[in-house]
Amino acid sequence: MNTLSELTSKNLSSINLNIILPEKNKPLFYGPDSKINAYLWLTLTKKTCIQRVCVQFTCTETTFINNNRSLLSKNKRVDRELFCVESNLWQLLSDKNPLPPGTYIFPFSLYIPRINLPNTCQYLGIYKLNYELKAFVDKSSSFSFKDRVVKRIDLHFSGKYFPTCAPKELLFEQTVDDSLNMFKVEFKGSINATEFLPDSTYKMKLEVKCPNNEYYIKNIKVFLHEYISIKTVSQGVESFSEYCKTLSKIDVPSYSIASESKNARSSTFESSFFDVRIPHDIADSNSGSAEITHAMVIIAKLKPKNEKFDKLIFSSVVKSEPHVSKLRLGIPIVHVDPILFSPSTFLNAFSDKKLNISSLSIPKSIESAKLPIITLNLEEKVKFIPWDEFHPLWAAVSTS
Repeated sequence: MNTLSELTSKNLSSINLNIILPEKNKPLFYGPDSKINAYLWLTLTKKTCIQRVCVQFTCTETTFINNNRSLLSKNKRVDRELFCVESNLWQLLSDKNPLPPGTYIFPFSLYIPRINLPNTCQYLGIYKLNYELKAFVDKSSSFSFKDRVVKRIDLHFSGKYFPTCAPKELLFEQTVDDSLNMFKVEFKGSINATEFLPDSTYKMKLEVKCPNNEYYIKNIKVFLHEYISIKTVSQGVESFSEYCKTLSKIDVPSYSIASESKNARSSTFESSFFDVRIPHDIADSNSGSAEITHAMVIIAKLKPKNEKFDKLIFSSVVKSEPHVSKLRLGIPIVHVDPILFSPSTFLNAFSDKKLNISSLSIPKSIESAKLPIITLNLEEKVKFIPWDEFHPLWAAVSTS
């Protein structure tokens, strides 16, 4: 059996921290009105004077600014702390009373109020917003952070939003210029929602007309795009950058081609109803510095009916660009609180007299001054496991 002096001489720090979350709290996805019960394990392998034991919960966003000065220069990283709340689980009473070796188990609770904080997200090299639960121990008589021991774990936050109006069909009709500004293309269609839920499927129908009879519509594609607009301030100057990510693509089947010859070259494209699937892990979000939105982009590819005319009109430069017409439809993503009703049953919520949707709305963090709260869990006692042969860590080291 190893002695205490032998244990401390091995690769084991004198102060060891760990944050333990109960299995029922995994995976680490949380939303508004969440209470997280956790434990901070502080293990000392020798007598140590501790000034304080603290837990922090922070939200930090990172933006990367492109300075455009050189192809070889990297983007400038800018970090901004949206909020930081902390609580001391234990504080020093006297320098003359060091804590004996062993494991101290501090039960604590993190409460996230009923507000929609910005959603956790990450765009590699562009933007990142993350939540971090951090525990640290400061040694007494220390004036430097070099003697601070820190333990971090990431938490994933996902907001919950209620529908703002009763479910209804969205009808749209719009005329859009083609990419070469030669003529206008008419888009007309419907989809059975004005607000959209993650992990849900919707029915859509399209009709596209090209008024120029010398062209035909080769195909129609529907893209689901995610846009992130980032506001940065560099040397007192505000600038905005927008990035786009394609989440899915649909090749729209043509009702007219199905009933006629496949080689038919028509200036009118009409589809039957087709499915549009919204992924489960997307959400609209706004942190003040970054706004995430979503849209369906309908793209009609145009081709001349006369191939000789195609060669005559299109130069080598123009040929490198596809001849298309695009229509962008913004789609708000609505998160429904699963505690009150599931996404599949919320459609009946507006006809349920017992359920008042407007009273259930959750404010955004930028509209509320509330912040998360960390407290020592008074329902449980702080536990102490002496550092001896009965200590689990002692046994693990002694058998190594």
